[in-house]
Amino acid sequence: MKYIPFDKFSIQSPQSIDKIVRRLESVIEWDKNKFGFMKWPEPNKLFVGKVDYEGFVLERIIRSGKNDWQPLIIGNFKSELHGTTIEVKLRMRVFVILLSSVIVGFPAILTLFLVVGYFLKPESGPVFLGSAVFGALAYAIVTLAFNHGARKSKEALFKALNLTNVE
Repeated sequence: MKYIPFDKFSIQSPQSIDKIVRRLESVIEWDKNKFGFMKWPEPNKLFVGKVDYEGFVLERIIRSGKNDWQPLIIGNFKSELHGTTIEVKLRMRVFVILLSSVIVGFPAILTLFLVVGYFLKPESGPVFLGSAVFGALAYAIVTLAFNHGARKSKEALFKALNLTNVE
């Protein structure tokens, strides 16, 4: 299990960059209306985003609702002698990082203040345990939600590239 909501891995493919770009373009939904909202995606589309000959930025399409914790998939292509190496990073969006920082940071700061208060006035009792448990629980939820989304996004990326082994 990863402790920080970020993942980085490499994919080796025997295909050329041109074939990989064409394959990814076939599973990416491009159309958005003038307000920036995506139209209902076609069933064969797995991602929304953009791809070019240097790399891609994708987000997995979820048909049964919305998942803010799913990662952005950022990839760069490197041409090799016997194919292509794709360097992939999975990371949270900026808004989700800020929200997670507040959700996890507030209990951490509260716990710090309560611990200091406990050591200054020990007869008050260990009231900081509640905020510490809440902070740990919030961190676990954020990390598990990201790791679940990262696993699903990685599986969808391998499916889009017609590769079978998910690391």
